[in-house]
Amino acid sequence: MISWFTAGVIVNGIAILMVIINCIFDITNLRHESSHSLIINVFGLGLCGVIGGAYFLRSTGQYFMANLVLWIPAGPLLFLYIFTSIFVAIAVITKPDWR
Repeated sequence: MISWFTAGVIVNGIAILMVIINCIFDITNLRHESSHSLIINVFGLGLCGVIGGAYFLRSTGQYFMANLVLWIPAGPLLFLYIFTSIFVAIAVITKPDWR
């Protein structure tokens, strides 16, 4: 059974992976820098800090605080993933013509 800590790390890890993919897309496709990319990159670095801080708290025996630190950003991200998945499923099922 997956623990709350591991689930929080996975949810935050998916967000970090999405930030990395966005960085690669920006590097390969954009000609000039955008301020939106900087905000997203700082968000990704912040999530790396959250995961690192949670592992530090867990190693010192503060399991509740480690879970709390992980799930403060992971809760809204999980809702984002759920609603995005529902939207994509509805779009695939109804096959709208978005031309």
